[in-house]
Amino acid sequence: MSVSIYKYFRLKALSDTIDFSDDYFYRKICREFSIKFNTPLLEVESLPQEYILQHYYENMHEDIELEDMPEIISETLNPQGSNEYEDEMQEWIDKSVREEADKKQKKQDDEIKLEEKPKKIEMSFKDEEFGEDND
Repeated sequence: MSVSIYKYFRLKALSDTIDFSDDYFYRKICREFSIKFNTPLLEVESLPQEYILQHYYENMHEDIELEDMPEIISETLNPQGSNEYEDEMQEWIDKSVREEADKKQKKQDDEIKLEEKPKKIEMSFKDEEFGEDND
């Protein structure tokens, strides 16, 4: 029984995602770079790796407070037995879950707005000045 090309790449993608290999992590960075900087993925992949990584990490660290820098530098240089990619992976998973929840909530909100019926407006055409009814 042969595996179709679609199944093969889906299984490969699942495996790479679980293993969190360097190749997978770099592709993930390229996808995020493409989205963040509005650059086609094929163009991003043709850029020098150093360029992509520098901008990726600068973007990631822009909002970090100065007093948190020494701790981040220490964790980067001395991961203390932890897999440096686990935190990245968990952050990515959390972000994806939040985005999916936001999309579902927006869809539900839009559906609720569509279900709401417009309020009826009653108008009177009486001429107040003359006390006449112009119906």
